[in-house]
Parts: sequence; structure tokens; C-alpha cells
Amino acid sequence: MTNITLESLCGIHTLNAVEYGHSDDGQSELFYFTLDEITYCAEEDPDDGYRSAMGSLTISNKQLSTNIPPTKVLCKMSEEKYVDSLLMIDILTQKIALEVGTDCTENYYPVFVAAWKPKNLYCNISKEE
Repeated sequence: MTNITLESLCGIHTLNAVEYGHSDDGQSELFYFTLDEITYCAEEDPDDGYRSAMGSLTISNKQLSTNIPPTKVLCKMSEEKYVDSLLMIDILTQKIALEVGTDCTENYYPVFVAAWKPKNLYCNISKEE
């Protein structure tokens, strides 16, 4: 499997699916997402102890069961200090729908980020808002 960088995904894409999982040995969290019909798997670093960074980002053949209406997103790297994560911002709502990568708690402890915020998708915004 070829590792992919978060930076290589920057730009405008169509988000189609999101799903959480665990590695076969149960040692690390997995986070799948589909952009432009390509499914990616972000894996928590299994050798990083309880303070875990993102280990790898690879292309996956997994068929995801949690599909969403195709949503245009702007993918960009977080500008926060001590954070190495990719933000996926719904083009219509301008809100973060998904974040994946590594954050730092208290500017010191690395933590794997796999944050899915479906309420920020345009398709889920109440017509009354």
C-alpha cells in the first residue's frame, strides 16, 4: 500500500461516504472516507501508545456502507499551530464536515483526529435555519 499525504488531497472534491472501523487486530482505529469515488483509510498509529497520532493514509478497496449525498467540499490543511490535519469544508455551508489527521492536546500530547460532523452538511441543514 502506498502512503498518501494529507496535503495531496487539498483542493475541491466530492465527499460520498464516511465510516469508522478498527484494524483486524483491534489495536488501532480506522477512519474511511470517499472523495471523488476513491476510498481512503486513515489509520491511528498502532505503535504510539495511548497518545496516538495518525499513522498512515492509504487508498482502500473497502465498500463503505455509510453513503451520503454527494457533497462538494474544500479540502485544506488546518492553519492551527501544532495541528497536522485535513479539514473538509462543505462548499455551501462553509462549515467543517470532516477533519482527519493529528491534533495536539495542550500543545504537547498528539491525538488522532477522525471527526465526522454530518450536521454541518448542506443536506442536513434544517429548512427553517
